[in-house]
Amino acid sequence: YKPQIIQAVKEKTQRNLRLEGNIALTFWPSIGASLGKASLSERGGDREFAAVDEARVSLKLMPLLSRQAVVDKVYVKGLRAHIVKGKDGKTNADDIAAQEPKPGPTQPAQDFKVDIAGVEITDATIQYTDQAAGAKYVLSKLDLKTGRIAPGVPTTVEFSARAQGEKPKLDLQTKLKTRVAFDPGELV
Repeated sequence: YKPQIIQAVKEKTQRNLRLEGNIALTFWPSIGASLGKASLSERGGDREFAAVDEARVSLKLMPLLSRQAVVDKVYVKGLRAHIVKGKDGKTNADDIAAQEPKPGPTQPAQDFKVDIAGVEITDATIQYTDQAAGAKYVLSKLDLKTGRIAPGVPTTVEFSARAQGEKPKLDLQTKLKTRVAFDPGELV
């Protein structure tokens, strides 16, 4: 399926998807995928926008029938992303983040429940460049680990990263461990 996935991404986003690693699919009791090395180019070019060394995610199949997304642990290793904000204020991710308006009335968010067993991101690097300000920032050695993420359930969040930047000059190693509860009713 790699050629079909690559072609669909190219047609939809005008970006080049490279799938160097294997794709493994599971279907029971969870539906999911494991992905080896992969990268996505900038829109209309070959320069790397984002890449991963490995990613895994799966959804429990039976809860989907009752409008619940019960996700096993989401695992991402070696994420690299290059975000650029141009002088015009637009970013190189705007086309991906843009959502098409959906016709007709929308369903309330609480009709569909999400429950994630945990998220683990290891060894990530995120670069952000603001061309108008002439600033560049890098989060490297970024690790994020959460417990269960579900409405009203307190969870532990562990985060560590090295932050470096210009304007202002910054070089900081940080580590955070806290507990938070997700309440979708509080989101605007």
